Amino acid sequence: MTPEVHSFTRLLGRVHTDPDVAELMRKIGLSNQRIKLKKGDYSASYSALQHGVDVTFVDPAEHPKIEASLDGALIFDTVFFFSAGCQDHDQYPRSLPLSLEFNLSREKVRKLLSTPEWSSPILPVDRWTWEGLKLAIHFRKDESSIAYLSCGLKK
Repeated sequence: MTPEVHSFTRLLGRVHTDPDVAELMRKIGLSNQRIKLKKGDYSASYSALQHGVDVTFVDPAEHPKIEASLDGALIFDTVFFFSAGCQDHDQYPRSLPLSLEFNLSREKVRKLLSTPEWSSPILPVDRWTWEGLKLAIHFRKDESSIAYLSCGLKK
C-alpha cells in the first residue's frame, strides 16, 4: 500500500542510508535503486510510477545546516505526488496536504490557500510554505486541475 504524505514529509532532510528512508523506499518499490549522484550532478530522482510518486535526493552541500555523517550520503530533499497520467504516473492514491484534490483548478486552490508566496511568470506553478516545507503546485496547462505537487526542503 502506498504510504501517506506524512510518511514521506517527515523523512525529508534525512540521509538516504537512514533505516526509515530505506523502509520507505522499499514500500514504494525502489529498494533496489542505488542512490548515487552521477558525476557533475547535484541531485538524483527516482520514480515510483505505480504509486504516483517521485523522490529526489541531493548533495549535502545543498543543505549545509544538515549534517550528513557518512561520506557519499545524500539528503532526501523532495517528494512529488502525481495525478493520473502525468509523466506516465498512476495517480497518488492517498490524501494530499491541506485537503487538496487533484481535480481542483488553480483558481480554487488559490481560494483555499490564499495568494501564493511565489508564482512562475511562465508556467502554471504556484508555491506556498506548508509545515516549514516548500509546497509547489504544478497545474495542467489550462489550469483546470493539479498535474502534480511537490513538498521539499527550504534552502
